[in-house]
Amino acid sequence: MDVATPPIAGLGGIAGTQGLTTQTLYDADLMYGAGLEASGGMTVTNPLGGTYTVSLSAAITKLGQTIAQGGSGITFAAEGASKGAL
Repeated sequence: MDVATPPIAGLGGIAGTQGLTTQTLYDADLMYGAGLEASGGMTVTNPLGGTYTVSLSAAITKLGQTIAQGGSGITFAAEGASKGAL
C-alpha cells in the first residue's frame, strides 16, 4: 500500500490533519480468538494521534441493548433470522 497516493492521515509522515481519515478494519477469521473478536478487542492507531480499541464483542453487546439504553434492540440467533430497530 502506498500511503502517499492518496495520502492517508497519520501514516508515512502524513500529518493527522491531512489526507484520508477513514479507517477500515478487516479480520479474515473471526473464530481464532485474536483481532476484532478478541475479548479485549484490538488497538488501532488514530490518524489524529493516540490509539483506540475496537471490540466486535462490545459492538454486538451495545447493538443488543434497548434503544433507550443507546442500543438498537437487535437480537441475534444462531443459524436463524435476526431483527432490530434504529
